[in-house]
Amino acid sequence: MQPLAYVEPLRIASQMHPPHQKSAGSSSIASSSMLTAHSPAKRKKPAPSSSTDPQGSSIRTIPPTTKAASTASNRPLKKKTVSSNDDSLAARLQPKLSQSSWRRTKSYQHVDLSGPTRRTVLEWLPREVVFMVLHLLSFQDLHSLTWADKRIRPLVHAKSFSPWRKRLASFLHAERLYDETISLEEDSIFNASDADAPSDDEDAHAQATTNAAAATDATASRAPANRANSDHVQIEQSFVQAYADLVSAFELKSAPVDLLDLVPCLTRIWHDHDSFTTIRKWCRDFVVGRTSADHILAAVDHITAIEVLCCVRLYLALVRISRAFAQDLPPLQSARILDYNLRSAVATFFKPSAIAPLPPPGAHLAFQLTHEQARFVNRDVRPGEIIKVQAFAGTGKTRSLLAYADRRPNKRFLYIAFNKAAAEDARRRFPTHVQCRTMHSVALCQVVRAAGQEIGDLRARDVVRLLGDSLPAGQLAKTQAMATQTGRDHRLTPTAVATYVLATLQRFFYSDDATIIPDRHVPTKVATDTDLKIRAVARCAQELWDLIRQGAPDRSGKSVRCPHDAYVKLLQLQAPHHSENYFKAFDVLLLDEAQDLSAAQVSILLRAQKHCGILIVGDVFQKIYGFRGGTAKAFNERLHPSSAHFQLTKSFRFGDNVAKIATEMLGLRKPAPWERAAPRPVLSGALGTNDRVYAEANLFRDLLAPPEAEQSQFPTETPQGDGAPSQPAARQTQAIGAAATQAQGAEALATALGEGGQAVALQVGSIGEMGHSEDILTHTRIFRSNRKLCLTALALSASLPQPHKIFLKTSQSLQPDAIVTLLRDAHILYHNDSRSMSRNSLLRDFASWKDLVQRVEAEGSGETKLSLAVALGGLLASSDFLDQVALLETRFAPTEDAATVVLTTVHQAKGLEWDCVVVEDDFRPVFGNDKTQRVEVASYWHQDELNHLYVALTRAKRNLIVSRCVMHWIAAMRGLYQYRLLPSNTNLSIGRLGLCPHCNGSKHALVVREYRLACFDFLNPKCNQHRPEYKHSREPCPPTDVVGCVGCLSDPSSAAHVDALADPDLAVFVSTAPKITRQRPHAPKPHDDAAEGKHDEKAVGFKLEPAKHAFLNADHRSMKWAIMHHEYKRAVYSWLA
Repeated sequence: MQPLAYVEPLRIASQMHPPHQKSAGSSSIASSSMLTAHSPAKRKKPAPSSSTDPQGSSIRTIPPTTKAASTASNRPLKKKTVSSNDDSLAARLQPKLSQSSWRRTKSYQHVDLSGPTRRTVLEWLPREVVFMVLHLLSFQDLHSLTWADKRIRPLVHAKSFSPWRKRLASFLHAERLYDETISLEEDSIFNASDADAPSDDEDAHAQATTNAAAATDATASRAPANRANSDHVQIEQSFVQAYADLVSAFELKSAPVDLLDLVPCLTRIWHDHDSFTTIRKWCRDFVVGRTSADHILAAVDHITAIEVLCCVRLYLALVRISRAFAQDLPPLQSARILDYNLRSAVATFFKPSAIAPLPPPGAHLAFQLTHEQARFVNRDVRPGEIIKVQAFAGTGKTRSLLAYADRRPNKRFLYIAFNKAAAEDARRRFPTHVQCRTMHSVALCQVVRAAGQEIGDLRARDVVRLLGDSLPAGQLAKTQAMATQTGRDHRLTPTAVATYVLATLQRFFYSDDATIIPDRHVPTKVATDTDLKIRAVARCAQELWDLIRQGAPDRSGKSVRCPHDAYVKLLQLQAPHHSENYFKAFDVLLLDEAQDLSAAQVSILLRAQKHCGILIVGDVFQKIYGFRGGTAKAFNERLHPSSAHFQLTKSFRFGDNVAKIATEMLGLRKPAPWERAAPRPVLSGALGTNDRVYAEANLFRDLLAPPEAEQSQFPTETPQGDGAPSQPAARQTQAIGAAATQAQGAEALATALGEGGQAVALQVGSIGEMGHSEDILTHTRIFRSNRKLCLTALALSASLPQPHKIFLKTSQSLQPDAIVTLLRDAHILYHNDSRSMSRNSLLRDFASWKDLVQRVEAEGSGETKLSLAVALGGLLASSDFLDQVALLETRFAPTEDAATVVLTTVHQAKGLEWDCVVVEDDFRPVFGNDKTQRVEVASYWHQDELNHLYVALTRAKRNLIVSRCVMHWIAAMRGLYQYRLLPSNTNLSIGRLGLCPHCNGSKHALVVREYRLACFDFLNPKCNQHRPEYKHSREPCPPTDVVGCVGCLSDPSSAAHVDALADPDLAVFVSTAPKITRQRPHAPKPHDDAAEGKHDEKAVGFKLEPAKHAFLNADHRSMKWAIMHHEYKRAVYSWLA
């Protein structure tokens, strides 16, 4: 463990205050930079005579002639705490540190820092310098530092140490606990009866009698509920008290619903500070959008800046809560945006320094391990130990494993790869003392099968032939039968029942259970969509498993084929010594991509712990093979505790922009109640800021329209001044031109595409306006499902200009020829055509389209060829479908290098990377789909889907385009756009602001709407060329729109005022921003000491009035808190509407 992460502030502090020099003012170093950042008072040396401390406690007289008393100050202070693991108890009872106890004699001697007497380097410095250095550390570093040296705890727990930062952490913690309590009780909150107050006395008496009888009968059963209710009340009271304390600290007489009181609050708190004028000016400019959050870090000292940032964040939290409990006030987007900017500035300040830039292309340098990689490479794993490495996307996991093996040439390694291709690649890269194999090859050489038994997968028709009449009969449930609409006959075909049996057996293969358990292994679709008995399905699966295990002959006399996962299961069910004997030949077991191993495979591999060390490497957030039984069970600390745990967070694939959005997506995961609370991962990129993240251009298509073409096509009738049309007329003309262009485009599309093309375009959506042949950029589009991939391929084949080609990077069973054949065979089966299908077609097993639909429903939501055929069933009815397939066949490229657009799925893209990537909009989860409506992902299924999105986002190296589903999450976390108040004719990075578009004047300040992300389209790279800010930058900038001047937007007689009222954020900004820029609050007047002495009972102070704060006197606080999240979801969707 590295106790101190920031050495640079420590070095500067040591140069400013050398240990051997002690100036007269060294006792108040922090006071020069921050008013409240004073070092805790030192204990004075006891005087020869008795005295009294400022609080009135007497100090015992110490005889000066006693030798023991003369050397008492040199003795180490004894701890009075019973347990040092209790932080709060240690902070209260541990004595204050004096100069002699902090800087001891041994501190200046040469001490072995790696030995048992290791301390931190902080004890080489004066205590005042240490106190200042601690302000520059994050709470995570402080936690590690206090465990390394517990003598620092009194400094951290001092009231003068980062008071606003600690108050922010405490308030957010109380809010998080209260929010989690409400989320667990939302069902009972909204489903509760409104009969809290009976209508008459008789109803009240009857209700009371019923409640008393129920309480008498169920006293014991209600005890846990009462305990939970008491916990909820206590958490709510704590949060309400934290809110009240915060209001008192800001001295707010009424609940803040806007940002008008922010500058006066900072004036009351920071008026005595030396940099108060700078702080006030920064706050005004920051609120109206004239400066950034991190500008204050360069204007004042860092300690003060961090405290001011945390103070402003607390005020914004009050605004967010007050508006939620006020009447008819929608959520304020500006409060969320400002809070995100402040949080990002603080996180960037405490973030470790970035690594050196990468060498130029062609430079030959030896591979050097990063600090994170070197920590785990230098750690030897001994027999019986388990070391786990959480390696995020692109962090050099394979190179680290190579370095680990190269440094230990005398040890024998067994490398377990996920598939055969990965094992072959590892054999070429790893040295000879590393044996690279897959889990299936390890199991195959240890399991003895029946004589003549072949290895291969079983089909549904094979199960029907083996089990015959043993298969149960059933039919679809009524609701499922109505949904499928396949006719009146809803009986299940034998192949559909056999599919349920195979799915049950496959889930048993993936698990580590010894027997088939009906409630665990039978798919839930059997109970919800059919009337089959789950025990009957489990019985058939057990019978089939017995046939496989015994190698029983089928009707043709051959033994039943053994699936690949079956012999792995056979090894897992054997006695442990069979596999242990195999692992005795190795010293270290390397498990790569351990998150994709099934529970049965993990059970086998961890048996090697008795004979060799195990190194588990993988990324639990890239677990996307759950349909193949992939589980992160190897990383479960409760089941398999580790001797050491490491993380690799620095990615060599992308830069900080992609790393930031990947970190935010991972931060959406809500930990389960049984999981240990751990800090959320923070990824960093080795490319710095050389990567870019864009929004899909279709989201801002109205902002990218070329105004010149529209004005020339629809000229105005009444020019003004020098012949140019007026701005309102131009806006109206642009709207008419856009509508006409859209109508003409739709008519032309309908004429060119035909019936089938229109159906494809309707399901795919617009994939962007195609540019010229020389403009289209080579890129990769990543999909979640094969259905959207095929639909996009059909759309691109009809619209992509020549000579551009498409390349499908899909699985072996979904190559271009296989997809074309599948689409033609599906068309034949759908129309019951007399033409014959292809020779080896999977659709030959089905007599009708209904059988295929039932089979796919029984298989579940797997990405197979059969499910793809059913998903495209809506297109098969079009008359020109076969013409589209024929056109698609001509647009495929033979290799990936020869293609302009690469289409792939997230499962095929795992482990690969491209320069330009588009993440399509068929990913889940979608913001607001959860029942709680919070900006988080709580359910396990949605968290698994979030892994797919994380894998897709981290495939980009240089440029990344996100679709609407990702933009919803970004808007919920960051906000979509921000309003800025700028003077007219201002020079900015986007260009020079002109006049007001409504009055053509420059008298008032302009209100500018600036979006968070720039938009781009690889199919039309010149989509931004009509934007004014594009002319002043080589790269696309975030879209910026001049809304109007303050005079027009605030004038009730202006048409722009009506538009301003439609946007709550714009209305609040127009009404408050000009007032904030004119605020010059004065410091509070000093109190008269004489008057204060005469009126002690009326001491000057703030008196909280709960009646003016809706949150403090809310009647249904829990319900309003839950409604707050629902209202915020509606607001986010309205921003992107």
